[in-house]
Amino acid sequence: DTLAALIAHMEASEPIDRLPYEVAWIDQGSGPDAQAVASAFQLEHVLLWPFNQGVTFALNSLLFSLCRRSRYVMTMEEDWVWLPDKAAVPAVHMAISVMEHDPHVVGVFLRSVVQFGRETSDAGPWTTAPLWAGSLACDAPATPAAGMEAGAGT
Repeated sequence: DTLAALIAHMEASEPIDRLPYEVAWIDQGSGPDAQAVASAFQLEHVLLWPFNQGVTFALNSLLFSLCRRSRYVMTMEEDWVWLPDKAAVPAVHMAISVMEHDPHVVGVFLRSVVQFGRETSDAGPWTTAPLWAGSLACDAPATPAAGMEAGAGT
C-alpha cells in the first residue's frame, strides 16, 4: 500500500517535468511475495535480501549502493502513509526546493504524527521548522535564527 501510494502521489502531485525520479526498493526477509511486488511495480532498483538485517543495513544499501549516484534520496518505511488531506501537496518538490535554496540545509523531514487513526501533532498543517524563517515553498531566503548562525557555539 505504501509503495502504491508513493507512486500515485509522485505521478499526481509532483511536477514530474522538473522532478524526474526513480524508485529503489529494499525488502528484507519477506519471501516470495516480495518478488511479485517488485515485478508488479516495475521498479528501477530492487534489492531482495533473504534475511532481515535491520534498518541500518537497508539504509546503507540504499544510500551507498542502489542510489549512490542520486542527488537526493527520500526514504519511507512500509508503515508510512500519505495522509489524504496532504497527498495533493508537492511535498517532495518543496523539500528539494528548500535544500537547493539554502546550502546549509542538508535534509528535510516531512512528518505528521498519527496515533489511533487521527493526527495528534499540534503543529498544524505543513509548517516550517521553528528555527528557520522563510517559507517551505522557498519564496524567501531561509535565515538562521539568533544563535544558530553557521559556526555559532563552536
